[in-house]
Amino acid sequence: MSKITKDLQFLTSSPNGAIGKIVLEALQAGSSIVPGKVNPVFPEAINQVFYFVAGKNDTIQKSC
Repeated sequence: MSKITKDLQFLTSSPNGAIGKIVLEALQAGSSIVPGKVNPVFPEAINQVFYFVAGKNDTIQKSC
């Protein structure tokens, strides 16, 4: 899941910095320094959930 979200973040990054092949809806205002920047809110939220669940799973595995 983490690999998918990292790939999605890379593919949605600006055409000047990376690929820029996918356009996600702007759910949050971007940077005041970089006009037109869109923060990758959705992939980042999925990534945080993945690491939360993976951490809980690792804790359970080590306590058994």
